[in-house]
Amino acid sequence: MVPITELSAGDCFSSNAAQTVATIAGSCDTPHLYQVLSITPSELGEDFPGEEALTAEADARCAADFAGLGSDATAGLTALHLVPSEASWAEGDRDLACLVASSDGEELTGSQVPAGS
Repeated sequence: MVPITELSAGDCFSSNAAQTVATIAGSCDTPHLYQVLSITPSELGEDFPGEEALTAEADARCAADFAGLGSDATAGLTALHLVPSEASWAEGDRDLACLVASSDGEELTGSQVPAGS
């Protein structure tokens, strides 16, 4: 298990209920709940902007990243995101993680993100 903050684009994982710890699949061929589509730093400055502002920023970025995959790649998938908490922001975490998951909540098998995305 690794902290959510240590995930990288392309990682396939499942997480605990609090979404603070990820169990990274050895490969995306192992059943998993999520795959990281992208990780980008927030552009909202140094002071914690609040969860609402971070969520709005992540919503916009993740929607664009997800749409960029094309409709064939996103059929049966939904886009989600993870944003820093106030505590993790204070520790220097500025990353917004865009994820893909099954629309029906079932486990995924195989990479859901085309190579080079």
